[in-house]
Amino acid sequence: MSAGMMLRRGGVAAASALASRGCGARGGGVRWSASSSSANMMTPKVGRVDPKSNHRTVMALDQENISSYIQPDAYVSPTAVVIGNVTMNNHAAAFPNVVLRGDLGSVWMGAHNVIEEGTVVVATPEFDVECGAWVHIGKGSILTGCTIGPACVIGAGCVIEEGAKMGLFTRLEPKSVLRSGDEIPEKEVWGGNPARFVRTITGDESYDTQMLIERFYDNTYQYMREFLPYGAQYLEKERLIKANKWSPPPPSPSQ
Repeated sequence: MSAGMMLRRGGVAAASALASRGCGARGGGVRWSASSSSANMMTPKVGRVDPKSNHRTVMALDQENISSYIQPDAYVSPTAVVIGNVTMNNHAAAFPNVVLRGDLGSVWMGAHNVIEEGTVVVATPEFDVECGAWVHIGKGSILTGCTIGPACVIGAGCVIEEGAKMGLFTRLEPKSVLRSGDEIPEKEVWGGNPARFVRTITGDESYDTQMLIERFYDNTYQYMREFLPYGAQYLEKERLIKANKWSPPPPSPSQ
């Protein structure tokens, strides 16, 4: 395996020493597991279900032929949406109202990635989305068909356009726009609209990303214990329809 591939899919240790990848394999279906000793703690009581809800947190396409792969220790919020060919590796976390769309291409989220609230990540037919390990994506950002290297920090409200790239240990300041085709070289900070060079990352600053992400771990594990692994409202809806206890509303007159 090339050094670049190991950097993209590994942890911080791999980013500095190319020693390990720290992530799962592609393919397969969504998995979730809990040890028998903690099963009771991790399975909450299910409340009243709204049969009108059709929300699916993780949705496969093409009759289940295009499905997501989510590591058992990754976290996907019940209000997030993961569609199609999406891979989330070890300890990655998608917080509330995150959208990961792999319907037109593939989305790869490396190990220990944190995707904060309201972020939208979309692959395109021309460009997949690839994020290396230890990447922090701030609230309300939009990433389209881009490549993000390991140990990067993307500030809140950023826009990264199709074909843009961020190198190893780079940062994008909040509310910046990285234009299509632009590339941030290794260990640089860019900002503005359009984003331009601001300064060089020096010393141990490049390793602050790991500390930033590790602060999210405690919250992530609390959420995993409180929620079901993924939203299951649609299953209850299908059960009620089969039991003739509920029927979908008729089509609107315009249909």
